[in-house]
Amino acid sequence: MNAAQDLLEARYRTLVEHAPEAIVVIAALRDSEAKLATVFRNCPEAISITTERDGVFLDVNEAFERSTGYTRAEILGRSSLDLGLWADGLERQALLGRLRRQARVEGFLAHMRRRDGELRISQMSAERVDIGDAACLIIIARDVTQQKRLEDELRLAARVFESTDEGIVVTDPAERIIAVNPAFEQMSGYREEELRGQRTAVLASRRHDPRFFAQLWEKVHATGRWQGELWARSKIGEEAPYLLTLSTVRDDEGAVINHVGVMRDISHIKRSQEQLEYLANYDALTGLGNRNLFMSQLKVGLDRAARHHRRLALIFIDLDNFKTINDTLGHDVGDQLLAEVARRLKASVRSEDVVCRLGGDEFTVYVEDFADPEALVSTAQRLVQSISEPCQLGQHRVEVTASVGISIYPNDGTGITELIKNADTAMYKVKEHGRNGFQFFREDMNARAFERMVFVSGLRRALERGEFRLVYQPQVALEGGAPRGVECLLRWKHPDLGEVSPGSFVPVAEETGLILPIGEWVFQRLAEEMRQLGETLGGRVSVNLSARQLREANVIDALLQALQASGMDPVRLAIDVPEAALLDESERAAESLRRLKASGISVTIDDFGTGYSSLSHLKRFSIDCVKIDRSLVRDISSDADDAAIVSAIITMSRSLGLDVVAEGVETREQAEFLRGHGCTAAQGYLFSRPLTADGLREWLGRKAGAA
Repeated sequence: MNAAQDLLEARYRTLVEHAPEAIVVIAALRDSEAKLATVFRNCPEAISITTERDGVFLDVNEAFERSTGYTRAEILGRSSLDLGLWADGLERQALLGRLRRQARVEGFLAHMRRRDGELRISQMSAERVDIGDAACLIIIARDVTQQKRLEDELRLAARVFESTDEGIVVTDPAERIIAVNPAFEQMSGYREEELRGQRTAVLASRRHDPRFFAQLWEKVHATGRWQGELWARSKIGEEAPYLLTLSTVRDDEGAVINHVGVMRDISHIKRSQEQLEYLANYDALTGLGNRNLFMSQLKVGLDRAARHHRRLALIFIDLDNFKTINDTLGHDVGDQLLAEVARRLKASVRSEDVVCRLGGDEFTVYVEDFADPEALVSTAQRLVQSISEPCQLGQHRVEVTASVGISIYPNDGTGITELIKNADTAMYKVKEHGRNGFQFFREDMNARAFERMVFVSGLRRALERGEFRLVYQPQVALEGGAPRGVECLLRWKHPDLGEVSPGSFVPVAEETGLILPIGEWVFQRLAEEMRQLGETLGGRVSVNLSARQLREANVIDALLQALQASGMDPVRLAIDVPEAALLDESERAAESLRRLKASGISVTIDDFGTGYSSLSHLKRFSIDCVKIDRSLVRDISSDADDAAIVSAIITMSRSLGLDVVAEGVETREQAEFLRGHGCTAAQGYLFSRPLTADGLREWLGRKAGAA
């Protein structure tokens, strides 16, 4: 007979001895014995009956067998101490001690060792009972190992949540904040109760447009994770950069229950990067750009000059007898002299001209958008004169002169190396002839003079002979690829020279003023061809206006008259204005842009990001669109700096409500980058080369058929 039956029998005897009249209920008790045994055996929690003194097992149920790994036959008659079930004997003694003080113990935690040696945590309820003459224990145990592990993990997570230096924010599925940690409170300036229930947009920086956040959450919903740099605004309006990792938390069914963001302030990293960038690109002694910055900026300047068919001058400056001064008066005085020369050079050129120190006593200046090589003469004279002025350095009155060489793009070279070599050659010619002066690179002077003569005379007759033609480069939407418009470009076929590069004849036309009658022809021809094309285009056609044309009221009159005569709706026209034109402080240019806008014509800033314009100019001239220069687009897949600049231009433009068009797109990688960062449209060889009006009509027909 097992212990449970012994317990029942003891109760039967008590009833018979003390209440004979209760015999009538004995049958009912015996009838419930089978039910009691069934409950005992099948209870999901482990039940054991042991002697109190030595812990010998009198009975166990099936759940006890499962939890310990022992069979009932192996357990009965043996002590829990013999079997080693108590991992810590002191815990058993503690349980017995509590039972001596109270009849029943609830929620006692003890470490038990299974047959295979695995340690488990049990939560016990124990009661002392008498079975016959023996004092026994009935223990009901529930395995809470997993529960305790989860509780420990939660406590650890809570400690991490409270003590970590990284800001943590938890939202519900609807992106409403439900909890933040102390570090996040310190970062944001908000208390948790102020943020609870609000959307994360309360922390959004104005540096990011709504599209940025839409794309962020789109990726979180699609992949469950987003990581990247993000600017956030504190309660008092301060903005700082953070590295954010945003993760989705799902339940066992896969449903989203929370979003958890972990933020780390990277302001110090940004400052270090800026400092390293400054050290990498600027000369510590003079504050001028160094060779590295000069080469990168000259590359951008040459690309811009090629795109706009302009000239660029490279001025190479070498101090005369600087080594003598350095050796005689000491390096400290030499350094002071170099710093003073740098200051004078900056003061002698325009603010948009780039001055750099290549090293030692060598300096460079490059000048863009000048009217004629002769215009550089005054610049070179100012440079030579400013350097030759005596300067007082401490107790020393120092006089130094300079030899200056000048090369011009594209006449004296089209590459950086060639232009520097030729400017250097011109500079050494100055030294050979006594120093303290300047010299243009003159090796091909006759050829250039002949070229200029041919261009000027040819340009004067080109309109009469019908040698000009217009071509159109399509612009497409990066989202979907639909046509968005075209850019009108001018081409010249000389009867003797053949196709003449716009980089050769456009600067000459600008310098001689022939750009004005040529521009009028462009307006009339463009309006006529667009009228013939009709509504097929479905977008705007853009045409370039130079800074000089903007200053001429007659040019704007001719453009508006051409539109009126053709019946072309002005809203179908966009004017591409070079970024340098925004620097024109004349009221004529501003008035011209106001007239264009009032007529319905939109205004685009061409080659944005490579000039010197500012947000105030964008606001002043009510710009509708910006075009990103091809020199920045070309290397966005491989050059992190170009990629960052392009991304910043797109973000800034979109935040101002401006359309964004990228030029020179030639690869799908470039197109995908631009589309992914919010660029609206693009043009380039990836989509189409420049086309005649008939070719454009065919291209549009193919696009319509494909759609």
